[in-house]
Formats: sequence, structure tokens, C-alpha cells
Amino acid sequence: MILSVPHKICENVWALGNRAFPSFLLRTPNGLYILEPELSCNLSLIEKQLKTIGFSLKEIDGCIVLHEHYDHVMMVPGLKALNPEIEIFVPLKSERFLQKESLLAYRLFDEFTCEKLNLPTAETETKMGFNTYDESTHIDGIEFIHTPGHSPFSYTALFNGTAFVSDAAGFWGEKLKFPLYFQSFERYIESIEKIAKIRPHTVITGHFSYFSKDEADKMLKESIKMAEQLKKRLEGKTLDEETVKTLYREIYRDEFLLYPEEVIKSVARYIIKRSVEV
Repeated sequence: MILSVPHKICENVWALGNRAFPSFLLRTPNGLYILEPELSCNLSLIEKQLKTIGFSLKEIDGCIVLHEHYDHVMMVPGLKALNPEIEIFVPLKSERFLQKESLLAYRLFDEFTCEKLNLPTAETETKMGFNTYDESTHIDGIEFIHTPGHSPFSYTALFNGTAFVSDAAGFWGEKLKFPLYFQSFERYIESIEKIAKIRPHTVITGHFSYFSKDEADKMLKESIKMAEQLKKRLEGKTLDEETVKTLYREIYRDEFLLYPEEVIKSVARYIIKRSVEV
């Protein structure tokens, strides 16, 4: 569990930002990279936190997005505005979700969550170009595996035996743990199994938590078990508004209260849809 920020997770890896929506600093042999540029309000925190561990925002060489959802991309424009030289890396075919129109659509969600965290939002309209990556890409010692299921463009980053899985293995909060197979249940399970086969010594999720050594393997197995149990419970249901409302009321609590109701209703709808489809 990330108990405070900045927090050194392992050699050359730090958690920054805030515990609920952390970003990660990676020190590679040739540079510094921000992984998971989550909310826009993380930026002012990260700028200060970098100084406490001996770095500065101007030293960051690259920023890597692992999937395209709002709570994982909204720091990018502000980061680019403060450091125009930074290279932005996004999953192949996900570029449209980081264009101006998409970011404007995301902005209300970003503002809601930042307000819940009592943090000010930052720039979200800077024009940007992107570098894309896929499984064949290596960025200064950082490798990638495609781990869809949560989203079609979800990737896991691998660095020195550490797997940054983002939301590919679900949401792991302090209180709430919940599967996130929005795109496909089968691909979600396959992706977690793909991560497990690598046997990373540390697994870092997109929210609150990381797991090391035996706990990492245990967490991945538990992620599969949670998803299978939820799918089994929902099988036989129909994708109607009453079913969506029932699941939404069940899960809109604890850390999910940091998200707008509209977002969690969509979570419920996607989960039911993927659970009942043949």
C-alpha cells in the first residue's frame, strides 16, 4: 500500500502525486520518466515532490500513458505546458483520446475528482504531439505488454522486474477492491495471466496499492478470483436500467466516491454487459 508520497517503492521507482491517483517516477540509465500522468491536480504536487527527492520537472525526459481513461491522462497537458521538451508516449491507436476534444470532454470529470481531493486543477488545453508505442517498443529499458480487457488500449509497463499494471488487474483501494473488465471478461483474465507468467517481483496498480514478492503473485490470483466471482453472480441477469442501478448502488462507496456518479454508473453498465454477453 502506498502510505505517503513521495514514496520510494523500489530502486529507481518513486510514487508521486497523491495516494489515490499516483504517478510514478522512473530513473532509467539515460533519463527520467513519469508513468501514469493521472489527474491534472497532481501536477503541482509532483512539482514540489520532485524537489524533495532531488529532481525537477524540467529534468523529466518523457511521460508514458498506460491507458486512455480520464483519471490516467489529465496531467499530460499541464506537464507539456511546463516542460515543452518532454516526449509524450501513448498506446498505439489511442491518440484520439488525447486530442483537444476528448480532453475537454474529460475535463468535467477531472474537475470533480480534483475537487473531492481538495486540489486545484491545472492546464488541460495545450496542443500536443504524441509518440505511440506497442509491444515491440523499448523506451530506455522500459518494455510493454498489451493487457486489454479493462480497455482495448491498456498496456502494462515493465521496468527492472516491476510491472506497472494500471487498471489491468482491477481497482485495489484501501477499502474497495473491484474488477474492471470493461472491454472483455476473457481478455481481462488473459491479461492478468499474461502478467503473472512474467513473475514480476513487484506489481504496482493504478490506485493506492503495490505488492512485492509473494504478495504480487497472490494479488494477481485474487484479481482473477474476484472477476470470476462477480461474473458468476451477474450471469443470468439482463442489461437493463434496474440491474445497472442495483450494481451502481452497491459499488458507489468508499474510494469510488472520488468519481462522478455518471462514471460509476458506466462502470456498472460495462461490467454487467461483459458478464452476460455470450
